[in-house]
Amino acid sequence: MTRLSISNDSRPIINEYSLQEKLTPQQMDAAWARGWRHFGSYFFRYNISGDENSRVVLPLRIRLAVFTPTKSQRRIVRKNRDLKMVVRDAFLDDEKLALFDRHKTRFIENVPTSLTAFIGEQPATVPCVTKEICLFKYDHLVGASFWDIGHIATSSIYAMFDPEESKKSLGIYLILLSVKLSQQAGKKFYYHGYAYKESSFYDYKKRFTALEYYNWQGDWLPLERDQFNQKKGNVMNGCNFKSVFIVLIFIMLFSACTKDAPVENGAKPAPPTKSNDFLVDSLATTETVALFEKLKTVSPTGVLFGHQDDLAYGIGWQAEPGRSDIKSVCGDYPAVYGCDLGDIQNEANLDGVLFENMKRWIKEAHSRGGINTISLHLDNPVTRENAWDNSPAVKYILPNQSHHASYIRTLDQIAAFLKDLHTDNGTFIPIILRPYHEHNHTWSWWGQSACTAEEYNALWTMTVEHLRDTHAIHHLLYAISPQEISSEAQYLQRYPGDAWVDILGMDYYLLWDKSRIAHLGKGLEVIARMAEARGKVSALTEVGIDKVPISDWWTNYLLAAILYNDDSRKTAWALVWRNASVDHFFAPYPGHASAADFVKFYQHAFTIFEQELSEH
Repeated sequence: MTRLSISNDSRPIINEYSLQEKLTPQQMDAAWARGWRHFGSYFFRYNISGDENSRVVLPLRIRLAVFTPTKSQRRIVRKNRDLKMVVRDAFLDDEKLALFDRHKTRFIENVPTSLTAFIGEQPATVPCVTKEICLFKYDHLVGASFWDIGHIATSSIYAMFDPEESKKSLGIYLILLSVKLSQQAGKKFYYHGYAYKESSFYDYKKRFTALEYYNWQGDWLPLERDQFNQKKGNVMNGCNFKSVFIVLIFIMLFSACTKDAPVENGAKPAPPTKSNDFLVDSLATTETVALFEKLKTVSPTGVLFGHQDDLAYGIGWQAEPGRSDIKSVCGDYPAVYGCDLGDIQNEANLDGVLFENMKRWIKEAHSRGGINTISLHLDNPVTRENAWDNSPAVKYILPNQSHHASYIRTLDQIAAFLKDLHTDNGTFIPIILRPYHEHNHTWSWWGQSACTAEEYNALWTMTVEHLRDTHAIHHLLYAISPQEISSEAQYLQRYPGDAWVDILGMDYYLLWDKSRIAHLGKGLEVIARMAEARGKVSALTEVGIDKVPISDWWTNYLLAAILYNDDSRKTAWALVWRNASVDHFFAPYPGHASAADFVKFYQHAFTIFEQELSEH
């Protein structure tokens, strides 16, 4: 039966359905090629969604001869090597029905009714030959997909997985297995379902190479990445891991805006509600909790690459829209962006970056799915010299001391900046704040030669309390980062306590020869183990060598250290310092001797840049 009408903007609306008990492989190929899908014997196709948004439907397929998996997809394959795969004729049994019941608990709206509704009573033969891929972990069924076999193509019907295994990205893994089996069978196309032209939950189907879409006029056309404004959004895109799911549902149901959130019509906001019991800020925003869980989830399978002041300037340029030395070399932006609030009392920071531009770049990076981290090279609050004046100051700015009030005014200026970091709809952008870094060295006024451990810890807690409690800023994660540590005891010498730190970081600038690879690797191992034991995240918060004089430094030094062992691999991100000039830079630029090696670093399956970050 066919239903055809015309939309308000003169688009023909296709809405067709039919019952077919048996089709030949060639007939199935022809149906898929015209945008048809089926559940059991019920066939359907439609080009406009039936919801209030009236979105354009895109039937999708993969051209198998030219398909290659992305880096993140290769990583998914590697982390699922422990699973046993069984391919066989499709059939219903209690084990699959029980898996379906667990799988559907992932849905809040449009909860699927039954597995039988998707694959029918006789899935192996009606309406065509249908196979199933089953994944087992210790003889326990954790994933299954059902796919049809045509003459020159195959097509997915339905896939499901155990929510307990969400971190393994089994939905994507099942598609990759279907693609591989279809290639081995000599097929030409793999049809993996519908998505929308507009951004939606189904955008994960668009993240495959060799992708084509049906234009509803008889043509299959190449679908390029972001062709239809596929929005990367924030770090929650693609997240389906259980812990974030539970936390976010709770937050969406019960939490309210903080007192600093935009309020419409003069309405008084509800008081904030506790959102978690594992962060420094128990009132952290939904997006901040999601960022923390994102970092925990990504870190075992890849390291995010970061760059300080990436969008602000580079070698031979400054404040040019869309410009980035990293992007110029490898074609992609970093996943993590660093900036600094030193000289917050002025119009521009200590490196000449206008604070208004900095806000804009933070919002721009966030809109593409990037992560922002902020450091604080603040002037000595007693002498008014720069951060490198290590004259004693901390003891004078603590509560009830001579310079406390003036330093609080500096923290107020920082708070004002942080409160202005939100999207156009008023959602605060999650920020990793990294104050008073490298405190185990002596160059700064908060370093170990200028204050005692007790004074340093008091400074840290005073800062957190002022931002979190006095100013009700709830979109921050707090990262601590001593420099070049090698033991847990050394790390804890100046550590304010687990209640005051979210991320255990380390800065490292000694990687000048290969003897230091193991030293850095062991240091990363130490903080990764500490972080895991405390339910936190570990990171290489600063790293690099000035002017990068070693041509293979990226792959054979930095990456080798991160991949030193299973624990060092848990490093969430590695951020290199800024590209100030040809006399002082830490990242490659076009024509630099290490640029070719950096491209290899970018292409390595373990490194994650901005485009790939949205797929995790």
